[in-house]
Amino acid sequence: AGIGGPLFNMRGEVIGMNFYSEKIGTPFLLWNEIGNILAYFKEKSDAGEVAKDSGSSFWKMDGDSTVRLNR
Repeated sequence: AGIGGPLFNMRGEVIGMNFYSEKIGTPFLLWNEIGNILAYFKEKSDAGEVAKDSGSSFWKMDGDSTVRLNR
């Protein structure tokens, strides 16, 4: 979890989500990018699942080299 929230345009429409990072300032994701990320995870698992039968995590995206769950 982190600090951030919805990002609106001047017409009051949600266009994305912003975050806070001491290192880089206030990065953001546009709504279509968020939709792509959520769709990726929808294909990968059912609610509540965190690992394959082999015990390896499948929540990671291609190119993710981290070894810990984000908790």
